[in-house]
Amino acid sequence: MVAANRELIHRMEAKVKATIDRVWGKSVENDGWTYRVNPTAASKITIMVTFTIVSEYSLTSPTRKGGEKIASGPLYDLERVKGIVKNGTGLQLWTRDCVRDVAELGWDHGDVINLILRLRTADYIDSEWCENGRGAFAACDAYSVGILERIETANKNMRIEYFVKFAINKLGTMVLTVSCHT
Repeated sequence: MVAANRELIHRMEAKVKATIDRVWGKSVENDGWTYRVNPTAASKITIMVTFTIVSEYSLTSPTRKGGEKIASGPLYDLERVKGIVKNGTGLQLWTRDCVRDVAELGWDHGDVINLILRLRTADYIDSEWCENGRGAFAACDAYSVGILERIETANKNMRIEYFVKFAINKLGTMVLTVSCHT
């Protein structure tokens, strides 16, 4: 479905460009601007790309499709994050990948909450813009924490490293979990 939507968007963009070229003349791109050259007049057109930011943090905006690092993190106070999730209702698995990863761990919401409650500020990795696959962006903090677990197949205790990435929504009432995996 996503591929079909992208194809439809590409076809629509091509039709719009052809119409603009026919009406306003040939386009010339330079420094992120698109200029239209017409024998009778020169026009400057700005094409705006819109997207939705759902996270509380909004001092910067993403410039590409997620993964862009955000300096000077962490963006969210970890104790505040813990306070939002501790009652069991303030967590949303926000991406399909996160839902899949949590299921592959054999976990549920409670396990993800327990992982977040174990985090320390020293576990912080970095911050980055993340996209949910449906055009919405969230500025996320990423953490990594090692947990000593009993691995029965190895018959010993082993340190398992877990990674979790999350944001606080604009209302400040929900932690949006983008990824949670080993």
